[in-house]
Formats: sequence, C-alpha cells, structure tokens
Amino acid sequence: MPTPLGILFVACTVLLGDPASLLGQPPSSQGRHRDCKTKSGDERGDRTTHCYDFEPIRQLIQRKLAENAVPSMAVAVAKDGTILWEQGFGWADRENRTPATADTIYSLASLTKPFTATGVMELVEEHKIDLDAPIDKYIAPAVLTYEGEWRKASVREVLSHTAGLPTFYYFHYEGENDPMVSMQETIRRYGLVAHQPGRVWEYSNLGYGILDYMTSRVSGLSWADYMRSRVFVPLKLQRTTVGITPEMQKLVAPRYDDQTHRKLPPFDFDHRGASAIYSSVHDVVRFGMFQLKNHLPDQQRILADSAIDEMMRPANAEALSGTQHKTLYGLGWQIETDHGYETVGHEGAMVGSTTILKLFPTENLAIAVLTNTFNEWAVIDVQQQIASAVLPKYAAALHTATPTPKTLPAPAKLLGEWVGHWAGTVQTWRSTIPITPECKPDGDIHVKLGDQLESVLNEVQYQDGNLDGRFAGNIPTEDAIAPSPFCRPKSLARDEQTAR
Repeated sequence: MPTPLGILFVACTVLLGDPASLLGQPPSSQGRHRDCKTKSGDERGDRTTHCYDFEPIRQLIQRKLAENAVPSMAVAVAKDGTILWEQGFGWADRENRTPATADTIYSLASLTKPFTATGVMELVEEHKIDLDAPIDKYIAPAVLTYEGEWRKASVREVLSHTAGLPTFYYFHYEGENDPMVSMQETIRRYGLVAHQPGRVWEYSNLGYGILDYMTSRVSGLSWADYMRSRVFVPLKLQRTTVGITPEMQKLVAPRYDDQTHRKLPPFDFDHRGASAIYSSVHDVVRFGMFQLKNHLPDQQRILADSAIDEMMRPANAEALSGTQHKTLYGLGWQIETDHGYETVGHEGAMVGSTTILKLFPTENLAIAVLTNTFNEWAVIDVQQQIASAVLPKYAAALHTATPTPKTLPAPAKLLGEWVGHWAGTVQTWRSTIPITPECKPDGDIHVKLGDQLESVLNEVQYQDGNLDGRFAGNIPTEDAIAPSPFCRPKSLARDEQTAR
C-alpha cells in the first residue's frame, strides 16, 4: 500500500537585468601556486618532494569558460597544510572588465551550510545548545507545526535534514515588491513538518534558515555578527561575509544567469543560513584546511577535533529517501565515496552560482572551485581533474569509471501500487486546498487542485514509497502568485494522504 503523496511547492525566481554581451575572456590571473611540495621547503635538496602538474587543468578551465559561457572560475587546492595552487580565470564582472582572482568573492549558495553548522557546533561545545534537544526549545516563541502526536524534531535532525521539514527556497530580488518577512513569520508560514522526524531525509534550506535564527537567539547577536566574530575572524577568513557588506561590494563577482548570460539583480533569502555566505576561494580552502585539522598557526581552534569528527559522521543512515536522491549527510557535510576515497564536502548550486568544497581526510587534501553562474558539470569536472592531478589512484579510477545510469521503477510496478483515486489537502499559510490525484491504468496521472482545471503530472519518479512529479497549478498566496517569467516547482511528500 503506498503511503506518501507528492505535492508541488512552487518557489519563483525573477530573471531580470540588462543584457550582457559575451565578452572575450581575459588572460587568467597570475595564480599563487607551489606546484612542488616539500617537507623542508628546499625543492632541490628534499627527497620527499612531490610535484603536481596543474597546467592541463588551467587549459581545461579556459575551455570551460569559452565553451559554456561561464563568466569566471576560481580554484584552490591544499594538501598537508599547504596551499599548492590557487588562481582565478575569466571575468568576475564582464561589464566592468574585472578579472577573477583567488581573492574574488563569490556567492557560495549551499556551500554556506557547513559554515552555519560550524557556528552551531561552537554553541554545542559551550553547552548552550544540546544537539538532541527539540529545536523548538531554542526558537520559541516561533515553533514548528507538527502532525498529530509526532515527537519534536531535534537540532541534530535539522542539521542532518532529517527533521521532516520540506524542501524550500525563496529568493527576494532587489527592486521587486516582495519584502522579506521576519524569520519568526517564515517559520509560522512554512515550518510545517512533512515527515515524522528522523524517518525521511529531505534536503531543506528552510531548516538551515531556522538554524541561523536559533544561533542568533542563543548567542544574542545577529547571525551575521555571530559568524563574523566567532567563525570568520578566528579562522582568518578575511574575505568571507554574510551577505554583501559595503566594504566588500567592489570585490564581489556578480551572479549571471546561465540561460540569458545576463547579470542578475541582487537577491536575498528567507533562509540565510542555507545560502547567504560569500567568500573567496582562498578563504574557502582555508576553511577546508581547518576542517581537516591542519591547525594553521594563524587560525584559532574554534572547535575541538572531536566536534569536527561529529560533523563528519553520517547522521541520516537509517532515514528513507524523500523526493531527492539520498546521500549520506552529517552535520553540514555531504559524505561520499568518490573513486575509491572517502570524502566529505558540500556543493552549492542555484541560479547565478555553483560551488564545491571537497575534502579527502585520509589524504589531507582540500579542493575548492567557485563560479558565478549555474554550471554543475563544469565545476565538478574541474574538481575531479584537480583531484586526479594530486592523487594517481583517483586519476586511474576516474579514467576507468563508467557512468551508472539512474534507474527508475518500471511503470507497471508503479501503477500496480498507485492506480485509482486519491484525495488529500494542500495546506498553505493562508488556507487548506483539496487535491485529488488519479492514477490511470494507461500510466497517466492527473491532478486536480481545488476548483482549477485538471493537470497531468509530469517527470514522475517513485522512490522509497514517494511519488514525485510536477504539474501546473496556482497556490493562492502572495508569495506563490507574484508575477515571474521563471518558476521552479519543488516537491515534498507526506506520510499520510494529507499533503503539505
């Protein structure tokens, strides 16, 4: 008997801005690099010298920029406590002909999350937050909304995306009549726990927005001030900031749309702890070195090594997949086996930004790649080629690897479980709307939302009991009906026939 019912939550982004011509790329910036690493510092006399050839990667990046209309890219790699190479490529700002460097500041998107989690873990070490206490304890009078007698979601579950909160994002564009509301109001509107806490892994930007709100309430500081004084300054991350401060403005690479290649207007979030940190690739790789316990002399030990280990330990191993492909996740870190190596890291990907920080703890290796448009494949390819240049076994595995196609369940199996009429509700912060999906024997799935015309469910997927898809419909709330030429629907699932 199937259990959840997939429903679409729509978040809209507005792509505005003047057209930007695709200008030729500038010469790459003069990178800071130490292609040969030694223990003594004497590259000629030290027998332990290890040399790496990054020139093919420089050429690869130049091709990526030219072939994929990527405005700019910045890369950095560190091993055994030493930065081997860092460099910027392309135009950080096409219109103003500003070249990218290792010090150019980029929007990190979801690479913000391990920074946010690090700030939370400082308060845990100070016994001001208990990882296993309900998060409601620290955010009251704001509270999450639960179904029935479910237990309350813990701080640990919010950090690991197992709290049952939905997938969520909300971009507030500068110049639009779409003011941000308080975080307390955001929690009231959208903090609807969609799964029994601990049962399902569902990647949630809202959860990390709630974590930044919790951090501020517990510390007594704004989240931006807390992160600056407790994380960025002690780790000497001199070009890292929450949002864009006036003194950083000229150093920031503006975001560009990957379809129109236009510069995007600035935008902010209801979930700043998920998406709102800006940083340079130099700072990002230094943050990675801290997480690898390199104990750099100019960095304070803001977390004990045991806390770092706790963050990198899988916290969602027993959870089912939600509407996204499940990956092992710790407290702010994605945990993967990558071509024979156990890695931790995080990616960021949204309109105008793609980023990655990948750590290889057994090799004491950190790799960071940042760009100011959406292009996941370019960023991941460059990260993998850097890893190949440093790790011969990784290079061999990457060379021989064959892509594993994503398999979806056969339609007959899907229909056998889902054929028939279903009834439920979509609960918004304004009202509750009836929804009636029908799975037809021919494989089509039709959805009727309220009194609107029936729509066909597209891009249907089935995983761990979740039926997921996309359909056209209107949610009658101000945030969902704001005019926008570009909308990305996001889906979430409930364990009952009632959907939120």
